[in-house]
Amino acid sequence: MQLCIAQSDSTNYDELSLQDLMNIKISVASIKELTPRESPGVVSYISAEDIRESGAIDLMDVLRMVPGFDFAVDVEGVVGLGVRGNWAHEGKVLMLIDGQEMNEGLYSSLQFGNHYPVESIKRIEIIRGPGSAIYGGNAEYAVINIITNDAKDISGIKATGVYSQTEKTFAQRGLNFEAGETFKDFSMSISAIGMQAKRSDKNYTDVFGSTYAMSDQSQLNNGFVNLKLGYKNLKIKAIADWYRTMERDEYQELLSKPVSLNFDSYLFEIKNEFNVNSKFKFIPRFNYKKQIPWRYTQTETDITDATPFDITNERYQATLLTTYDPAEQLNITSGAEIFTDVSTKKITNEFFSTTNSKTLHYNNAAFFAQALFKNRIANLTAGCRYNLNSLYPASFVPRFGITKAVGKVHAKALYSTAFRAPSTMNIDPAPTIKPENTTVIEVEVGWQVNNDMFISANVYDIKTKNVITYYYDTVVDFDGYKNFPESGTQGLEFVFKYKRPWGHVDFSGSFYSAHNQTTLANYNVPDNNNELLAFPSLKYNLSTGFNLSQRITWNLSSSLLSKRNAIASIDEDGAAVYTKLPVFCLVNTFVNFRDMGLRGLSLGFGIRNILNHEELYVQPYNSLHAPLPGFGRSYTIKLSYSLKK
Repeated sequence: MQLCIAQSDSTNYDELSLQDLMNIKISVASIKELTPRESPGVVSYISAEDIRESGAIDLMDVLRMVPGFDFAVDVEGVVGLGVRGNWAHEGKVLMLIDGQEMNEGLYSSLQFGNHYPVESIKRIEIIRGPGSAIYGGNAEYAVINIITNDAKDISGIKATGVYSQTEKTFAQRGLNFEAGETFKDFSMSISAIGMQAKRSDKNYTDVFGSTYAMSDQSQLNNGFVNLKLGYKNLKIKAIADWYRTMERDEYQELLSKPVSLNFDSYLFEIKNEFNVNSKFKFIPRFNYKKQIPWRYTQTETDITDATPFDITNERYQATLLTTYDPAEQLNITSGAEIFTDVSTKKITNEFFSTTNSKTLHYNNAAFFAQALFKNRIANLTAGCRYNLNSLYPASFVPRFGITKAVGKVHAKALYSTAFRAPSTMNIDPAPTIKPENTTVIEVEVGWQVNNDMFISANVYDIKTKNVITYYYDTVVDFDGYKNFPESGTQGLEFVFKYKRPWGHVDFSGSFYSAHNQTTLANYNVPDNNNELLAFPSLKYNLSTGFNLSQRITWNLSSSLLSKRNAIASIDEDGAAVYTKLPVFCLVNTFVNFRDMGLRGLSLGFGIRNILNHEELYVQPYNSLHAPLPGFGRSYTIKLSYSLKK
């Protein structure tokens, strides 16, 4: 579902006051455009200016600044996202780029680290909470909606080069190119990146004590092309994403040599908007997605300790969205979508156990509706989705929200249910698996102290039942999925924003406490009922920006993580040894020079991890995977040139 923002494409966010920024309208939580204070969700908004001034060259460093978001390692060198203390890697967070779903179709996961474009981003809208009633079965805990520059934003060409260096080796290097133009009713834009990076310049040590140097055995290379065509209300979009990685950490023990692990995605969308009259419109849309994730086809005879994996997943999806405004105060949005997933095994003599054939497919139909009623007392939102699948039980998820902004104060009370839909590789080893079901209660209050200062705080309670949980049986060398009874977290988050002509200060914090974890032993910490593996119970983010002149900005940002629980070794009996990692503080700085002797030419210098603290990605479940190192201190230079009409 394509989301939009009501501001003009030419908005210069650097020149907006904090009050203006709080009145920007977003649609990620409501479909209908509302301000962040009115939206029926706990939302975060990140502009291109925020990203540019921070000097971020990786999406991880952008999302790390979101309250309640953090990263952890899965297996085979892949890093995924956690939300509010919960491991959300597989199908619990939906990420859209220009309305197209980036989650891969076999496990519904997202892979982070030199992946997905940063330079082309216009804005990011985030729901820090469930979005299944609108978006379906991958939006259980959060929705990340990334909108990239279109033809009007580019209006010419732009090129950016990036190079980042550590003490031992390069960290990241590559080019980003954008071109866009409009011709009356026709528009066209294309963006492309080619980036090389490494996960770390440190040594990785598994729980058995074996070690290897990651500096030349942890490559993360990404090619990404995004094409947009438009004619009046007709929009065509296509994305090609090639993510090529190298790893040796595998599941538990190190592989004897590094192997390639690849993720390829090809996405296509065509949609049109028909305005029947000023009150009613409908939007038909067709999407096609082909992905080959987690692909390993190593054929060298000396590799005997890694198992080839080659499965293609395709999705054919048709959606019809309608919006109706019978009165100024009332909006009704409804729709239906159908899709077919087809997965095909490419390796000779390998078959899906469920079908005993080379293919596994299932059909899905969903119906959703939402009503928004604005009145003097409060804004009322009520919505629901009914999801019916050919291989697993149906799901019905309602949501209700009450929001009210009075002068400088706003309040929200939100009740949402959500589901996590099983995907192909959840279903095949467990044909009787059921969808997860999550209930989330959220309350938020906010106060715009004056035109320059804003404060908000929210509390939440998350309960998930029929938890789809990964397990690995070392005895028979088999991994699969099961439904476990219940899990969840409770917590609070706060945000402080202050903006003046000289710059800005953004400060946020988040806290979670675990509950109902007794049935998820692999995620628990022995003798500690309040914390889970991998994720810090306390996290603070600080971003300060200073306009040193009309052309020079300086940004200093930091993330402080409390002590985390991890498994880094085993005892004499082969049992996991739990340990506490020290407090981690990531401090970055970046100076940007705009229009350097030539209009549109920018030059930036930055330092990431100034304190050179040990960055570790911890596995959030006990599968005996040791923490995976990230980078130490690194130095970045970024050169960008934009030539507009």
